[in-house]
Amino acid sequence: MVENNIKVQQTIHGYKEGHTLLSSSLDLTIGERKELQLLSDYSGTGIESSFSEYITGYPLSNSKYYALAKTWYASEMPRPGCVWTHTLLIEISAIWTIKNFELLLGAFKRPAKEMVNKKIEPIEFSISELSNRKLRPTPRQYAVSCSLYSNDKPLIIYSNAETEFQKDILTIWTYQWPRLKRNFSFCTGSIALRSIGKEFFDLQVMPENRERMLTRLDKEKFSFYVSGTKGCNDEILDLYKNQDPEVVLDFMTKFGSDLLPNKENFSLLLRAYAAMNNINSQEYVKIMQLLVRDLPLPSEGKLLKSNLVQLLFNLSPKNNFSLITSLLTENAFSELNWDFALVIFTSWTGKNLSEVQVLKLLELLKDSETNRPDFIRLLTTLPSNVWISRPTLYKAVLNDILTQNGELIYKELIWKSEDIVQDLWWSKITRIKNPKWPKIIDNMLEAENGRFSEEIFSILGDRVFEPIFQWLNRDNKILPLDWEYLIKQKPSSAFKSLSILNKYNNSQLSIIPKVLSPTEGAWFEVSDSDFERFFKKVQTIGDLQTQTSLYTFFTTTAFSNSVVHPEILSELIFQPLHNNLKGSIFDFHTWNRFKMLMGRDLYDMIELDFFSKLFKERNEVPEWDHCEFLRRSLISCFLKYKWDPYYIVQIVKDEHTFKKIVEFGVDVKPVKKILKQARQKLEENRLEKTFYYKILDKNL
Repeated sequence: MVENNIKVQQTIHGYKEGHTLLSSSLDLTIGERKELQLLSDYSGTGIESSFSEYITGYPLSNSKYYALAKTWYASEMPRPGCVWTHTLLIEISAIWTIKNFELLLGAFKRPAKEMVNKKIEPIEFSISELSNRKLRPTPRQYAVSCSLYSNDKPLIIYSNAETEFQKDILTIWTYQWPRLKRNFSFCTGSIALRSIGKEFFDLQVMPENRERMLTRLDKEKFSFYVSGTKGCNDEILDLYKNQDPEVVLDFMTKFGSDLLPNKENFSLLLRAYAAMNNINSQEYVKIMQLLVRDLPLPSEGKLLKSNLVQLLFNLSPKNNFSLITSLLTENAFSELNWDFALVIFTSWTGKNLSEVQVLKLLELLKDSETNRPDFIRLLTTLPSNVWISRPTLYKAVLNDILTQNGELIYKELIWKSEDIVQDLWWSKITRIKNPKWPKIIDNMLEAENGRFSEEIFSILGDRVFEPIFQWLNRDNKILPLDWEYLIKQKPSSAFKSLSILNKYNNSQLSIIPKVLSPTEGAWFEVSDSDFERFFKKVQTIGDLQTQTSLYTFFTTTAFSNSVVHPEILSELIFQPLHNNLKGSIFDFHTWNRFKMLMGRDLYDMIELDFFSKLFKERNEVPEWDHCEFLRRSLISCFLKYKWDPYYIVQIVKDEHTFKKIVEFGVDVKPVKKILKQARQKLEENRLEKTFYYKILDKNL
């Protein structure tokens, strides 16, 4: 076979001691031979002079061939009812090429007696010639099409001559999409009703005088074309005559490949064509009926369904919820490879779905094993606030969700949800290797949630404090009580974590006097370097009130001897506190605690003879003179705890403050003794030029 040609086999049937196969270009199967012999015979009984020749087209059962035959009445034969039939056998894979049916008709040759047993060869046709013809359908052809395609019954046309409708029928056959074309059966000269097995031909032309031979029951099985009809009562089929049949055929070829080869699907494809090309306005409901009612089989019309569904999304966005619900629930759509995650997300972001509707669609997706990947992807795409509060929705696939988007465990919303939601996510977090605990803690704090603070502390230990203080470093927040309790449990660890931060704000610093006690034993666990690092940064903060509060708090710690080296701590904070108090910068809460503690010690000292001059009466220090009370409290610490006298010149940094202490203490023997020891240390260190030595030397 020459390239770009198709080979068409042929057979000759006629009379030889009965109607039989006379010649063939191929070896036929038993089934093919039997069916060809039956359908190549005369189409009825009795002679109809106006139907002496006719065309028949039909698919051979269980064969790869479509038969197109021409039959001639053989009046020259001695036996009545004899016919000659020349049949062209076209491979169904090539049926799509046929538009120039005149080329096929030209190949028919009326057989003769001498052709019996004569060898015949296949006929080769050029594909380009066979497919290169634009037909011009006539109004009658459209009228016949309307009668043919408007219902599922076979069509009968009554006529006075076999050639009257031949061109119309062949044109109709030509413009069928390939799958229908290779399954369509017709005869332009049925003397009696013709069938293949138990199925009547789709279209038959009968002599008018044969109408009386059909019973009432026969007539109920058929539809009938009324001669002279020009219009069409079917709105969609009526549109067909105004369209380019070549364009319509291309459309049907594309979208009809997986449609059942039923002639009523021709009307369905026309409706789809009209909808997709915006030829007439079709309502959402009508198109859905086309999809669900007319194409109920999941495997049928998948490409057409997909395109029409996309059309509906564009045509009527307000119906997106109904449409997506149908896609998920209707059996007709069950085999569509639809990206539900994308379409739901797009509809939601386009405000064509409400949050409630999205949740309902998620429930439908959840119950579908087939759509599980879309369900998981949609959950990871949608904002978590849409679905995270519904644990029954996603509990079964949470591992898959986290595989796709592990960052979801760091959503603050989790910790604002109900306990059942929190418990579910917490169970997942504790199974994750090396989760980002600072981020989790930050989210819990933002949500003011402390349900899991103790469990986190049991996992992280002292590492829990740094993220707490980092969180407090933003926007002067207030720490929830459950998290405050952790600081109260391990004050030394909390303080160490705080001391290593680069800078402080009021929320971080106010936690200490608010939650902790200045006399806790835990302060013995804090090193001198931790205190030094901490107060070096405290001195730089602009809020002097908070600064004074901390100085007062830790002065109470030092003056109650609640640290390893109280003198060193006092050296860091005594003078800054004294300066702030002198400037009337005062914190009521921490000062009252300090005064209560130190006042008790000072009162006890009054009972001692050697201290009677120092505190003759408890009220001798005016309430407003905080500096004087602080100075006397410092003196009492040297007496009570027997601090190294030299520390007095290290703790007191200011000349005026030191002078006040010395002038007050020189008349008290125990204090004077401490001052003398301090002067001696200065001499040993050759510091006679300092103001400390000069003041001491002058007053002693």
